[in-house]
Amino acid sequence: MVVKLDLSKVPSTLKSIIIHQSKFAVNIQTEPNQPDIGIIQGENESENGINDVKRKIKDILVQSKIRDFVAITDPADQQKILIIAKKDAERLDSFHCHHCGMEFIDEIQLGIHQRLHLPF
Repeated sequence: MVVKLDLSKVPSTLKSIIIHQSKFAVNIQTEPNQPDIGIIQGENESENGINDVKRKIKDILVQSKIRDFVAITDPADQQKILIIAKKDAERLDSFHCHHCGMEFIDEIQLGIHQRLHLPF
């Protein structure tokens, strides 16, 4: 499994948080000529490889209480994860729960989901 991680649109402090807190930090290498794109090579060759990496990144963002950025799969390259501002993701019809990082295709589904996090 080879997954590209695009960190070009995030501040340097967030880059270091993602790289240092991630369990795949030892496997990340920068792509030649593009220092903001990391290449994660893992042994897992499953179809869920990119989803597993994306889930780990979302967990890092949620645990670090970083709500302004989200991780999405690049629409142009299905083997690349983009970390972009939440408002930019919403322009691409990708809405994220700030409690758990789960992704939805519209605000209605997100609103219904977020009720699960509210105490009665």
